Amino acid sequence: MAVKAVAAVAACAVAAAYFVAMIGVIPQLYLEYYTAYPTLTHHVSVSDSNIPLGESFSLRIDVDNEYDQADILITSVSFPSLEGNLEDHVRLVRYDFGMAPLYLEAGDAAGVVYGAGSAEIVHPTIRSTGVDVAAGDKHHVEFLITPPTEGDFEMQIKTTAVPHSHSKAHYPHSGFVDTQGEFVEIHVVGVFG
Repeated sequence: MAVKAVAAVAACAVAAAYFVAMIGVIPQLYLEYYTAYPTLTHHVSVSDSNIPLGESFSLRIDVDNEYDQADILITSVSFPSLEGNLEDHVRLVRYDFGMAPLYLEAGDAAGVVYGAGSAEIVHPTIRSTGVDVAAGDKHHVEFLITPPTEGDFEMQIKTTAVPHSHSKAHYPHSGFVDTQGEFVEIHVVGVFG
């Protein structure tokens, strides 16, 4: 009888150890090594580096989502050099992000500055947004832009995935920081008279 009691206690101990490992240890180990997060990149093409005033140039952005699904994918283009109505100077040529592009003017709500609350749009901005973007999905947006004044016409471009749970959920990973505290890629077209 004592042997059966010892065997029963041993079986309970093994079952308890197995239960603890399955509930507490193994999932934690899995989460520590699981690296499939949405990982973003984008490629920017600008048709001209210099144009005469009154002419237009094309801006194309190709976005890739790798490794895992992104609940939301946002590519933003801000225009610090643009004065006047955004839609008078920037025309959408090609777009396949799913949701309609959002045209934001200075003073509109920008969303959040990570860890610091909300922010306002400082420069006219166009946001291209996709929802439930699967791993391997590619999206494209192209604009025809007619700068209204001479000088350097600057564009600040960034791509962000939500959830924004790690550094690769944002592209670029370094460089100039915008008013939301995020890195942006800067492109400039010279406009001459």
